[in-house]
Amino acid sequence: MAEDGSISDRDAAPTPEIDVRDGVLRLRAPGATWLSTGWRGGRRDADAAYNISVPTGWDRTDLDAYVDERLDAAAFDADERSSSSPDSASPHRDADERDSSSPDSQTRQDAAGRESSEPSVAGAPEDADGPALLTGVAMEHARAARLDADPDADANASVLAVATAGVSNPAALFPDEREDADAASSRASDRSPDEHGPGTVNVLLYADRTLTEGALANLVAVVAEAKAAALVREAGFPGTTTDAVIVGCPAVAEPGSGADSENSVARFSGSGTPIGAAARACVRDAVLASLRSRYADREIPATVADAEYGVATTRSAEVFEPAAAASSEASATTDRSFDTHE
Repeated sequence: MAEDGSISDRDAAPTPEIDVRDGVLRLRAPGATWLSTGWRGGRRDADAAYNISVPTGWDRTDLDAYVDERLDAAAFDADERSSSSPDSASPHRDADERDSSSPDSQTRQDAAGRESSEPSVAGAPEDADGPALLTGVAMEHARAARLDADPDADANASVLAVATAGVSNPAALFPDEREDADAASSRASDRSPDEHGPGTVNVLLYADRTLTEGALANLVAVVAEAKAAALVREAGFPGTTTDAVIVGCPAVAEPGSGADSENSVARFSGSGTPIGAAARACVRDAVLASLRSRYADREIPATVADAEYGVATTRSAEVFEPAAAASSEASATTDRSFDTHE
């Protein structure tokens, strides 16, 4: 990332690539598998993931059609479909369409660490377009951060995060005593949870090391935690009402990648691992840079009441000791059994 926070690609790392066209950001990593918490979320294999800026007053509900239109307008749709056509040599075609005995079929190591000719991690569905997030933040405020996970390791991996951050719709967990939290919550109820206003914190992150299913899922938690910590420090809120995350990694570990079989697949991605630690740093730096760009000429809302939209969690849950509850239930069951025998 350049000193001014603008997006720049490093010549030594041609993938993943970042492109921005017509308000659409594409994070392209051929042969990747992605896990998304956004619209039509879940896991899928695709060559790219997207972050799409929507205009002020946007009220579309046909999100599939809208995403397709935006990708078409940015000419990304044609790019991805041509690279993922049945006639191409895509490394992540469906297993049913691939002849495992053909010369171009090669043994790979999947995310569970097994040698396999399967083209993807546990057969995730393919999507030529890839997962997409929506935001009211303009892509001019997108910021990226990249970091080597373990520069001293023989099988080093790099992590790249791209973020757009706005907090006009904050979600406060500990309401400020200075504001009327009930009023803030009732005011927010006028807004659909699917609407994407000027707020939303979206993070796309790619680690160029194949991860197990569990490690990929855990990476979502690592990203969300880092995002929340950065926002609390900068804005006082852990997030907004519409935040979303996409994480990705190579779908399969190719043989001859320079790593031995034990190191070519990362089985853990927690904060104490090289991948997790790098992810935390990238997310922190990208989110803060985007937030500071977005609010360079305006104040960040100090409370939910100061924000255009927002919610405050004012209810309290019942807290109990599971062991004590289980003990009481077991005792009651024993008494009933005894009564039955009598």
